[in-house]
Amino acid sequence: MIGMVYLSTGDRAHQLHAARILPSTQTASRNPESVSSRVVLEPARSRAVLVGADRYEEFPNLPGAMEQVLVLARALGQAQDSGPFDDANVSIFWNQHSPEPLVRSLEDLFQRAEHTLLVHFTGHLLETPNDAFLAFPNSRGDRPAATALSVRRLVSLMEDSPARFKVLILDAYLADADRVWSLLNPRSMRGYWSLLTAPPRASSGRG
Repeated sequence: MIGMVYLSTGDRAHQLHAARILPSTQTASRNPESVSSRVVLEPARSRAVLVGADRYEEFPNLPGAMEQVLVLARALGQAQDSGPFDDANVSIFWNQHSPEPLVRSLEDLFQRAEHTLLVHFTGHLLETPNDAFLAFPNSRGDRPAATALSVRRLVSLMEDSPARFKVLILDAYLADADRVWSLLNPRSMRGYWSLLTAPPRASSGRG
């Protein structure tokens, strides 16, 4: 198991479960002693990238979201010799104002991942008939393609990474979970996992 993190959001508590990532020729042992001694990830050759926003001009703010991501970053990093990634290989991009500079940074980090690439997004998701977009503070509901990051584009960037295992987690409310899930269906990636961590809700026109 990569880990289990409890994220408190007011009167709710979310459990984020991440299952073990093993080569296809291996199977997870049921012996706790062998699990603890087995190297599951290669920390120096893996990258965790946490992206999100909690302040928005057009959409409701998300109080507490940044604190949750910091908890996750600490759990993933090995600052205390307990996380599955080297602490220096856990990156956070928070409240980015424009998607393009972020995309350039993501491209660079994704190419550095050789074993495992984990990407986690917390924030509003703008849904359109043909795509969904990660929203940032300046994102506009009427101009998502120009002001937010396409999920299709994000998946494409992950496809280009040399990482052997790829995990994408979207922690966002969804109006049409099935359609968004279809965007995450990998076309050519092996060892690719997707996880939507929030239940769908009735559409209100907001991400």
